[in-house]
Amino acid sequence: YLAEYPGIDFTQLERYDEVKNYNMSIYIDLTNGNLYKVGHRLNLHNNVEKEGYTFEYYQRGENRLYDGDTYTIGEAERLVANYKAIDYAVKFYDGDNELVEYRTTYNVETGLALPNYGKENYLFFGWYTDPDFSGAPLEEINIGQTGNLNLYAYLEKELIEEVYNITYHLNGGHFPGAYLTQYSMNEETLLPVPVRSGYQFAGWYNNSELTGDAITKITIGSVFDKTFYAKWTAIGQTDAEKLNDAKTALNIGLQSGDTLASITGNVTLPTTGMHDAVITWATSNSGAITTAGVVTRGASDEIVTLTATIKINSLSDTKVFNLTVKEATVSDADKALDAKNALEITYASGDSATSVTQNVTLPTTGMHSAVITWATSNSGAITTAGAVTRSTANDVTVTLTATIKVNLEQETKTFTLLVKKIDAATEYTITFNLNGGAWPTSGGTGGYTNRDVMITDFLTEFHGYLTGKGVITMSASDFMHGAGKTSGFDGSYNNHMADLRALNDKTINPEGGFVNQAQYNKWVPLIDLMDEFVGKVNPEQAGEFWGSNWTANARMKPFVMKTPIGQVQAGDEIYTRIPTALQSGGGGTPITPPSKYTPADNDITLPVPVKDGDPFIGWYDNPAYQGEKITKILKGSTGNKVLYARYQSTEVPEPAVEYTITFNLNGGQFVGGGVVPSKYQSDSPAINLPIPARNGYEFVGWYDNAQLSGSIISAIPQGSSGNKVFYAKWAEETALTDAEKALDAKNALDINLASGDTANNETKNVILPTSGMHGAVITWASNNAAISVAGVVTRGENDVVVTLTATIKVGTATETKTFTLTVAKL
Repeated sequence: YLAEYPGIDFTQLERYDEVKNYNMSIYIDLTNGNLYKVGHRLNLHNNVEKEGYTFEYYQRGENRLYDGDTYTIGEAERLVANYKAIDYAVKFYDGDNELVEYRTTYNVETGLALPNYGKENYLFFGWYTDPDFSGAPLEEINIGQTGNLNLYAYLEKELIEEVYNITYHLNGGHFPGAYLTQYSMNEETLLPVPVRSGYQFAGWYNNSELTGDAITKITIGSVFDKTFYAKWTAIGQTDAEKLNDAKTALNIGLQSGDTLASITGNVTLPTTGMHDAVITWATSNSGAITTAGVVTRGASDEIVTLTATIKINSLSDTKVFNLTVKEATVSDADKALDAKNALEITYASGDSATSVTQNVTLPTTGMHSAVITWATSNSGAITTAGAVTRSTANDVTVTLTATIKVNLEQETKTFTLLVKKIDAATEYTITFNLNGGAWPTSGGTGGYTNRDVMITDFLTEFHGYLTGKGVITMSASDFMHGAGKTSGFDGSYNNHMADLRALNDKTINPEGGFVNQAQYNKWVPLIDLMDEFVGKVNPEQAGEFWGSNWTANARMKPFVMKTPIGQVQAGDEIYTRIPTALQSGGGGTPITPPSKYTPADNDITLPVPVKDGDPFIGWYDNPAYQGEKITKILKGSTGNKVLYARYQSTEVPEPAVEYTITFNLNGGQFVGGGVVPSKYQSDSPAINLPIPARNGYEFVGWYDNAQLSGSIISAIPQGSSGNKVFYAKWAEETALTDAEKALDAKNALDINLASGDTANNETKNVILPTSGMHGAVITWASNNAAISVAGVVTRGENDVVVTLTATIKVGTATETKTFTLTVAKL
């Protein structure tokens, strides 16, 4: 094409006809062009090659001139060559076979991303330009690359792992550690080396005759199960040395992937060992692992102890292995069935399915987090919330149907209950807890205005009470003022505190003391005033006038005589105060509240107590004063009633937190229709855990973990907190003698202490189990009333060391076990 250059204006055209020949001082770059005369005719050709492209045409303005066209030069101008990228062919091969469907092209402008190639049972490792796969694989064709390409897929056959079993005949030897019981055809497997006391290992053979070549490994590509036989060369040893070797060498054979802490398949329990030892096995839980090594997985992990007894001639030894059998993968259908089998209704104390008199507890959740809903055939007798309404006419049979659902799977279970009718003639008791108050008096003298008169009347009546009991014979004056005196209140009345009142009891109680008698109960407010005085003298002794004879003895006379003591000075207002109840009815007789009722009685309006300077709020059926106030016992009511008085100053505790109790029975069940607790509160009395049953097994005890480790739990002590989950442990019934069972029960027995207590510091009641392992019957004896045989603790002025003796009986066999506890002083 023509090169561009500035025009030259020359006046002597004849001289400059051939500029390139005559004007030697002008430089023209003709690297990419040429000079032609105007009117020259050219045949156009592409004289410039461009790699990766083919020439298409020259562009002259809007016109195109193609290769071979004739062009006449008219003036200086520029012809621009246009090129097109060449499409190069790319072919893909699997060996000699072209993968036609993969054919494609590329050019220098686009490059090409190479495809992945998939072939069944082969692994693809990339494309190579060399059919022998030399060099590196080609990851992509880059922009600017040229030329047709043949690409070859590098493939390797995928290894399909086949696993086969290995059986060893140790011929008296053993493995000192873990050993393989399976091999893979894709790996070389070195055979383990066993040991045998008194022998040198001479190799593995593939036949029991031990002929041929010794085998040390299983080569890659081997197939089928393999059996190997150990060959030994004898070395002399004693039986004791052989036994030790056999014990050291003994191991359990596990399936591939299992460990002692995670058993999912059967285990191999050798019956012979090194030096021809004879091995027998015992299991702590044949339901999980039998003595033949058969494993059964359950709903939760199970810890199993396998004990091997190794015997060589007359010598024997044992070796223990602890294994954890992992829980089975249970379907939702099986979980729903488990939850159905475990589901039970909880009855109130004394009730059963054939005799329902109180509300029942209908669980709303169950085993495996099952959701439980209820339907009732008679909501007038038992609602779906478990509320019971008894008829006065007839017993009522009610069918309760539980629907147990685990995800999309569900089961139903029915319970038939008999709601007993109300016997209108049954007599029930009414107990009032006055909480520091007293019953108002009637028929009195109009009340006291003089403290000394009140004290005189009080001591006079106390003297009469003691004289009537034969406790004293002295005169009232001597009793009140001292021998030979007629005033001053310096008598011996303070020496009779045990007869003044029952400890911590303000109720009318004929078995109690002076103020517990109906005609003298009016003096309770005066005793309360003395109790207030004790706390004012020494705040650490608050409440001890009612609770301690020693404190009451030391404080009563200073109160009566108005003696300055502790933080109470002369003239203190407490020395002049007269309790309100005695101001309003002093000298009279307290009213007699109702103590019994029957369902046939008309409504009984509850009497109102009085408390010095403290207005009465109402009666409640619980010591936490929760729920509605009670003003009447309505006609048709049933059950013994215990009522608690609340006054304006009464501190109402926070509502007790209710916790759940869940039992994982691990194949057992509760039988006999007894009460199975499902809830408790921290201030609830101690709860003894119920005993389940399971065919073919003995109940060992409850544990607080699924691994069944730690101590056996027989009760929930008072003061406990938190939701409780208990797991049942079972042992296969064995041919133990009664004596062996009694000894087991003795070793397992323990006392349950309240939260915060220890054997050296007892402040609350203790739980003394009455049944134990192997169905043992347990009775108790105590050497001191500070702890009763029912576990009730009574604290006094000093620490008391108490010995509790348990007698454990199984059949005709008996064992005893003693516990020493220290009851802390008040």
